[in-house]
Amino acid sequence: MSTTQSLSSDVEPDRLRRKGPLLRIRLLSSLGLYPQGQIRSAKGIYHVDNRLAFVAVQTDEQRALKYWSELTFFTFEEIRFLSAVLLSMRPDYGVLRIYPDGAHITHLISNKADLYERAEGLAAARKNSRSTLSIPLNGGCPYEISEQKIDSERYRKLVTRISIRDHLMMRGLSAILKADMLQVHREFAEEANTILYIAMEVAFQLTLRNLKELGTPNPSAFDAGNFLHSTFPNNSPGMKFFEDYYEDRIKTFHPHSRLGTFAFPPLLASHAYGLRAGLINMFQYLITKEQWYTLWD
Repeated sequence: MSTTQSLSSDVEPDRLRRKGPLLRIRLLSSLGLYPQGQIRSAKGIYHVDNRLAFVAVQTDEQRALKYWSELTFFTFEEIRFLSAVLLSMRPDYGVLRIYPDGAHITHLISNKADLYERAEGLAAARKNSRSTLSIPLNGGCPYEISEQKIDSERYRKLVTRISIRDHLMMRGLSAILKADMLQVHREFAEEANTILYIAMEVAFQLTLRNLKELGTPNPSAFDAGNFLHSTFPNNSPGMKFFEDYYEDRIKTFHPHSRLGTFAFPPLLASHAYGLRAGLINMFQYLITKEQWYTLWD
């Protein structure tokens, strides 16, 4: 990511867009759990140290949405970059949770030292605001760093193969990122799991699309389940796609159904953990067509 003079703005991105490609810098909160290592590529920058952590992603995206959603918190380029970092890790080994702050939009910055200085300036500007971000530089909790290290080869495969034009893929990946942010707050664990069911539906639709490309004209949920078994042999044969989580989804979205009436969704922490791990494995495969881990080890 090369460039020019920097000029930041949180409120007038349209004015900046007219002057060329932009950089979105997001400080990372100490509420998250982050991998060791650094990324500096054409797709984005990931930096973490004991004082300050941030991501910076180049984007010239312009949206003309007729609706509003909290998931538009990220640009597509940011979803691709953050997802490539997340999916390059083992999902069952020190669960990573990336927790970014709001975006700070700037013209491209010429070198790492200048970028770090800009990120420090953003942190200082937030220090006395009402919504102060929790970061060590501002007196917040220390960053929690995972034992996992970024796998640069897998990151590159993911970030180059995730298409920002594939809106179905974008929906699924952004759902996992947002679920992780909610899961940080224990009181929102139920909502986090609810969003994972959206990611599960996306994984199902992507699997059906893949089966059609492989020659199955009208694939069913059983076809998708058999695909899971053939791809990840530890999955049981003769079952629908992610069948173990199907009833949980019904109980969550339908307070009264053939399965009973529930004042609260009867969710288990182990189910939420297993669903997240399985989905990450599934997205890893759907993006790269490589099996890195088994689904439910």
